[in-house]
Amino acid sequence: MRIKQIDRLYDQLVTWLYERQDARRSLPIANRLERLLARFSPKPETIFIEECRSLVCEAKGDLKNAIEHRENEIRLIRRLHAVSQGTESEPYVFSQYDYTDLSKRLDILAMLCHDTGNMDKAISILYESKKLCEEHGFKFDGETLLRDYQEETLTVNLAVESNGHITILPWARKEMETDTSNVPALESKQGTPPVMTTPYVAASSDHPQDQPPVSKPSGACLSDESRLIAHLSSTGHLVP
Repeated sequence: MRIKQIDRLYDQLVTWLYERQDARRSLPIANRLERLLARFSPKPETIFIEECRSLVCEAKGDLKNAIEHRENEIRLIRRLHAVSQGTESEPYVFSQYDYTDLSKRLDILAMLCHDTGNMDKAISILYESKKLCEEHGFKFDGETLLRDYQEETLTVNLAVESNGHITILPWARKEMETDTSNVPALESKQGTPPVMTTPYVAASSDHPQDQPPVSKPSGACLSDESRLIAHLSSTGHLVP
């Protein structure tokens, strides 16, 4: 009964948090799910429980712990793949958590990192997800997301000269956010220095081929992990 309750609340939370993106409606669901999860060991030992904990933390705005639980979930999936490879359990394991499921989890982790401002890590994780899909012949669903994140890192500095000409200074983001009193002066063709500098961030409208941002993948692999654990009871790796 408890597992069924968790499954039902999980489905509801994925719907309201990701598909409908309604934080107000998702919060009471997250609170109910959190109370059920408290009965399990706090150690990261079960894939589905770690995923649920990440969802709860995300719904409550605790992105730091949401990231930690997502990382735990991904690590457990990889370990499950490793211990099942070459065994009679491998087909069943991959029917529950295959490489596309792992890629979706990586995409969600990248979004969480992006939302905390860690753009470099977010992009790195998306590349990891893309490589995983390429290696195993699956379509990478995060291509638009990856491009959007890369564009967010594209910044230039515009120097408007007194004659109206615009000079582009390709400084890095961190440099542009520092004090501009040390900005080197540029000489225009008439020998007059620039009169204004301002940072510019590339927007999606600057790229006509852009598509609307993709919605956050649900990562909703509704596996009954209790059956999975029973099927792999000989390994003893994932029992809470």
